[in-house]
Amino acid sequence: MEMLFGKTISLLSQVLDYHARRHETIVSNIANVDTPGYRAKDVVFEKELALRMGERGATADSLYENRIVARVMETKDPVNIDREMSRLAENTIKYNLGIELISRKLKTLRELAREVR
Repeated sequence: MEMLFGKTISLLSQVLDYHARRHETIVSNIANVDTPGYRAKDVVFEKELALRMGERGATADSLYENRIVARVMETKDPVNIDREMSRLAENTIKYNLGIELISRKLKTLRELAREVR
């Protein structure tokens, strides 16, 4: 499949997985806003991506081969409903952008296939 779609689809898929997992985490934070002692959680992915991109010789190829894992981590902060709602809105926009990018990539491939016929 990589030969047909390239690595773009795989990388975008990982990004969408991250945003879906982050959505679940943010919604969980919102649901527990009144739970005593509950600490907000967040999903770590972008920091890990930046660290891997900073590694000597790290390329999109090495990132593709070593699938990046998004991890849920507890923060030290209590849940702040305004912050969580802001994160939810931002995450939704980024998820929709990822969907749009995949859609455009597939549209380009479809148009290319039509031209080849």
